[in-house]
Amino acid sequence: MTAGTTAIVHSHPMQISGQPSAGPSPQDFVGLLEGRFQNGCNALNESYVVAHGGATYVLSITDPEAAQSFYSQNKTNLGTENGMFKEGTAFFKEYDAMRNYLRSQGFSYADAHDAAMAYVLDKNETGVTLMRKEKGDDEFKTMKTKGTMNPNAKVTDATSTKCK
Repeated sequence: MTAGTTAIVHSHPMQISGQPSAGPSPQDFVGLLEGRFQNGCNALNESYVVAHGGATYVLSITDPEAAQSFYSQNKTNLGTENGMFKEGTAFFKEYDAMRNYLRSQGFSYADAHDAAMAYVLDKNETGVTLMRKEKGDDEFKTMKTKGTMNPNAKVTDATSTKCK
């Protein structure tokens, strides 16, 4: 990356960390923020993932001030392991609880992953939006997941724009 880098583009294989997931990983999210706010790539706004099934995802910095604030306040807690949020962090607990809840509701692993990523991004006011464009579509659609989590980090209900 250089100071003039505006986007990151890469592909995901069939599996990430041994799981059949194609959407952006927590490492992709952290990499986007680090590139912009730690490495001085002030023009960097997007990270694209071309998935094995033909869909294209984008993590887009849609609110630069919120993204800067989020990164400044959380950069020491944004560690990743094997592409996922570092176990034990609040972000890991939120992601894991939502993904597990959605799996119990019949979502595939890949769909639950995508929806859980959207949940963490929105819940924490990261200034980053997750969008997806299906093969053959002309535009990206924003992914949204809302839910309720009790004090024991257990999701009690959730809705997602991602279909099962």
